[in-house]
Amino acid sequence: MSAAFVVMSGLVLALPVIFLVIGLTSPPLRFTFIGTAVAVAIGSLGVWLFYKPKALDLSKGELVIRFPMRELPFSRDEIVRAEVLTKAEIRTTLGYALRVGVGGLFGVFGLLWTQKLGWVSVYVTTLEPWLLVTRKRGRPLLLSPRDPEAVARLLG
Repeated sequence: MSAAFVVMSGLVLALPVIFLVIGLTSPPLRFTFIGTAVAVAIGSLGVWLFYKPKALDLSKGELVIRFPMRELPFSRDEIVRAEVLTKAEIRTTLGYALRVGVGGLFGVFGLLWTQKLGWVSVYVTTLEPWLLVTRKRGRPLLLSPRDPEAVARLLG
């Protein structure tokens, strides 16, 4: 995970503690702040367990994105192309984009509507470089493996 996401995640994860302290020390606001602290903590745990990738596995038959509580398999027969995008190439390749999902807490996850490619599934934990995986059917994938060049070669 890149340093920027570590800092943003730290700030978000500090919120339940701050809200809990406010709730416990201020009786008129107790229910609101303790409830908000619990909601933020549960949401953060859900993002960690179901949306933050922990590994990207390549086998002869498939590419699998592994999460702590689930996995997403993609048949290698469905993969048309994999290309590495630097920060400078991201805007050129994707155009303007609008994210739907998580942005900042442990990375960027969910859907990204892009001007040039339409909807893209995004699972990135670094700021760059990213790996754009184009599939025959379904949304393209935007990933951030440790070595995007090596993964692109293996998928190519």
